[in-house]
Amino acid sequence: MNRRSVLTISLLFFLVGVLGVVSRINVAEAVITTVYIRSDGRVDPYMAPITSSDNVTYTFTNDLYWQLVVERDDIVIDGSGFKLLGNGTGKGVDLAGTTNVTVGNLEIRGFQHGIWLFNGSQSKVIGNKIANNMFGVWLYASNNTVSGNRIRDNNNTGIVIDILTSNNNVIRNNVTGNSRGIWIINTSGHRIYHNNFVNNTQQAVISVSGSNYWDNDVEGNFWSDYGGVDEVGGGDGVGDSPHALNVYNFDEFPLMGPVTFFDAGIWNGTRYYVHTASNSTISSFEFNDESRLVNFNVTGLNTTTGFCRTAIPRGLLWCGYLPDWIVRVNDTLVLFRVQEYDDYTYLYFTYSHSESKVEIIGTEVIPELLFRDVASLLLTLLMLTVVVAVHARQSRLGEDGRFLRNT
Repeated sequence: MNRRSVLTISLLFFLVGVLGVVSRINVAEAVITTVYIRSDGRVDPYMAPITSSDNVTYTFTNDLYWQLVVERDDIVIDGSGFKLLGNGTGKGVDLAGTTNVTVGNLEIRGFQHGIWLFNGSQSKVIGNKIANNMFGVWLYASNNTVSGNRIRDNNNTGIVIDILTSNNNVIRNNVTGNSRGIWIINTSGHRIYHNNFVNNTQQAVISVSGSNYWDNDVEGNFWSDYGGVDEVGGGDGVGDSPHALNVYNFDEFPLMGPVTFFDAGIWNGTRYYVHTASNSTISSFEFNDESRLVNFNVTGLNTTTGFCRTAIPRGLLWCGYLPDWIVRVNDTLVLFRVQEYDDYTYLYFTYSHSESKVEIIGTEVIPELLFRDVASLLLTLLMLTVVVAVHARQSRLGEDGRFLRNT
């Protein structure tokens, strides 16, 4: 064998060896199926698309195709609108044993359990899209909040509250198209209201003899299969009869239309929401503090009758005398019913469907805005005073020839 042949064979063996190493590296990376946020704050493995500068807020920077196991307490996981995607098994976000973890703005699909919270507390699942899992959110824990999520098309159940949980809050969620909307297993004492349960095969399954709170004493949930009517006193957007879930559980104040929440801003460190229950599509919401009003558009099938029940926080916008409220639809005054309860004013009115602009006008606005208006007025008066003083001085100088002669 000549020298050239030996070199060629050696080079081939070298290349095969390198390819083998690369192959083993790729295989090793391929078998990684779980990302961890470790108790010491590390993201493991480090190349996962999750970043944190303070070991408190963890932010997704891309879609993630692995499970996420959280071992650290007192953190916020911000999905930034990215996806967490599975292959039909495992837990999308595993919060077992954790305390005070917030998971938000994340789309979770394709897992056995979208979010799994076992034996933990004081955590929040807020503003996520949770779809096409076997179970959307499974709570086996106490004192947690599931709020503002879109939970749909999960093969078994949208939200499960399991044995030993108590005092959980399930509010402001859209629970749509699941085999079961919500399943409560041998537990009671939870607060479940302001949710939309729409077109689930079974809206609610309750395997317990205890009761839960399905309303806040004035409004409950919207149930697409509710068969009651709203006629007493001309209607107020709340069904006249309770919605029975089983012999122990009743939504006493079922809403006649889906409930929608709108962010009216942060004032004095508090975030305020205005919400509506309506058979119309609501869009273009605005809170205008200078005009002391909220306005939005309502859209529905022409020639049909629309209704809207609007709840406005009394600390944001109010009238000292209830008849002073004004409701206009397309600049035309409409009749309305009004009531106050706790921290909200509720206004109910009807209209002919088309695309219309609604304006609800109060007389008083949040104190911070009043103070701002007063401060603005005082600043304007001060500026006017200065202008008048300068003008008067210039006038006096003009009358004195000593100040006008050239030097």
